[in-house]
Amino acid sequence: MTLPPRLAVILTPERHSVLFALKGIIAMSLALYLAMLMQLERPYWALISAVFLQVRPETGLVIEKGLCQIGGTLVGGAMGLLILATLLPYPFMALLALTLWIGLNAAASAWVRQANFIYGFAMAGITATLIVVISIANPTTTSSVGIFHVANARVSEIIVGAV
Repeated sequence: MTLPPRLAVILTPERHSVLFALKGIIAMSLALYLAMLMQLERPYWALISAVFLQVRPETGLVIEKGLCQIGGTLVGGAMGLLILATLLPYPFMALLALTLWIGLNAAASAWVRQANFIYGFAMAGITATLIVVISIANPTTTSSVGIFHVANARVSEIIVGAV
């Protein structure tokens, strides 16, 4: 008795596919466990970081993508802190500077052809966005310690997930 092709794919997967799925599940579970063990503020960022690295099955490309993810997060975190350090009293100007930063990353990603570098530019833009927007969302409670805490949480959780 032969199975229909769609059912055969589900019930009799290839060994390579099963191993890839198991590696992904272990990596994502480990990232979430470590983030929770370290009592990071938003452990789901570590999980999401690990999920995005599992998109490519080739090991060398996953390592390169992880390095681009970490590099983009560090650059974006530094830029988010720089924007807030100079423009925190002026939220409109901070959002304008953030818009320019996102535009610069979009332009830079259009100039490169390597998908992992494009991903690094995207991480630089989104990390700065999260830091700036979360920090200026409630200006009455925003302080330099709070801003650094948001940036530290984002960067550390992404690095835990990537590693």
